[in-house]
Amino acid sequence: HGDGWEGYPQSFMHLLALVARHKPRNLYLLSGDTHLACTATIRVTAGDDTVQCWSVHTPALFGPYPFANCPPCELLTQEAFDVVDHAGAVIGRCEIDTVGTDPGEGFTLLRV
Repeated sequence: HGDGWEGYPQSFMHLLALVARHKPRNLYLLSGDTHLACTATIRVTAGDDTVQCWSVHTPALFGPYPFANCPPCELLTQEAFDVVDHAGAVIGRCEIDTVGTDPGEGFTLLRV
């Protein structure tokens, strides 16, 4: 029932497999699914190469319903797992570190 990546594990793994294979630089993922302001550093290692990406989550502009907003205490701030391809073969490793959680409302400004 999740509208974030947890609700679409195959799509999430497919995206990470693409990152492991193609090694894009300066990749930023933008999201608002959790209705919580935070930034995650994502490191995908495949062989001798590590690609670092960032996931920026913006809070709800107006989020009056507590059940729809992720409180910081429910967010997994550190995670590590294998990246697998469509056949189930391990092709890399993903490590995620999340910082700067803020349960407030508002918008996010990015400067690149």
